[in-house]
Amino acid sequence: MVAMKLGFVARGVGGIEEMNQHTSDSAVMYGLLRFQFGHGNFARNKYVFVHFNGENCSIVKRGRFNAMKPEAESQIGMSHTEVQFNSTSEFTVDEVLEVLRKACANDGNLGQGSDFSVSQMKADMEKMLEKAKEDLQRLESSASAPAEDFEANRPGMEMTAKDLNRDLSWTEALQMVRADMGPFNWMLISPDPNKPELINAGAGSVRQMHEYLKDDQVVYGLIRMGFGKGQFRRSKWIFLHWSGEGVKAIKRGKFNAVDGDMKLLLGSHNVYVHASTRDSCTLEEVIDKVQRSVVTDGAASDTDLFSMDAFLEALDEEQKAVNEAFKADMSQEEGLLSPKKKDKEEAQPKMPLADAIESVRSNNEPYNWVLCSF
Repeated sequence: MVAMKLGFVARGVGGIEEMNQHTSDSAVMYGLLRFQFGHGNFARNKYVFVHFNGENCSIVKRGRFNAMKPEAESQIGMSHTEVQFNSTSEFTVDEVLEVLRKACANDGNLGQGSDFSVSQMKADMEKMLEKAKEDLQRLESSASAPAEDFEANRPGMEMTAKDLNRDLSWTEALQMVRADMGPFNWMLISPDPNKPELINAGAGSVRQMHEYLKDDQVVYGLIRMGFGKGQFRRSKWIFLHWSGEGVKAIKRGKFNAVDGDMKLLLGSHNVYVHASTRDSCTLEEVIDKVQRSVVTDGAASDTDLFSMDAFLEALDEEQKAVNEAFKADMSQEEGLLSPKKKDKEEAQPKMPLADAIESVRSNNEPYNWVLCSF
């Protein structure tokens, strides 16, 4: 039996009503809604996991897709409450906000300036939606190309260790990331210093790595970031300690305690990043930490050498190393991705689901809902 994979359906800035336009009474779908209540420094984000269980979906399909709910919850991540609807007519603003009101009424954290009434929550929601639409218009009218597209224009950058036609050990991946022009520039391993397992490694830098950072896991990793090219190239290594916000306290404490051992295992680094949300370890945030480390080292005048533009220059140069190292794993006809990777991409929507979910969770993006299905 072919394994089912959760795929991206749609995302938007129009909240519940816009999201409902993409649901179907003959399908089982999952999604995430983001709300913001309160104002200014007291604003609080609240997330709602959506389980749409279409009443006209066949019994067999409904049973199969409902059984995949734990997988959907794992990929979508932390939420404050859950709503389930069987038809588009049930999926309304009032119904969702009433469920959210009951879930949040006792946490005292809806944000100063908001009461617990559905009417006030709806007023806050309307302000959020209005701002989101304005932000999206500004984003779409921007003349500059978004940084998020840098991998799409670099064939081979989407290659990961799991896409190779051979097994790769964590020590082999480490050697690749450690090499100044190694074909992989990031790797993640399990939090076991005695017997670490390679979760994945890749050539697409921080944004690609985000796809493998799960909210219910603790993992450790190493990232190599190059800046500039040729004789002007400079490399920095970043040690990552990821402790997802959905990890249980006991498990978090156990795996966080091996931080020192994992540092020894992965070797020296220039920058340390400890993150529990993807917002705190975006590409921009990591570059900012690199720049601050340069200032701390007493080379403040060199911060321009570690800019986003310098990073993209280095990434272009690294692409050659990727193509050379993985010739046997790439399509001989197109010179791009391996047949294994190509098949996966054809079966999936153009936008990676992890990127869509991250855009809804990010305060720097206008999107407030995402919908997916198996």
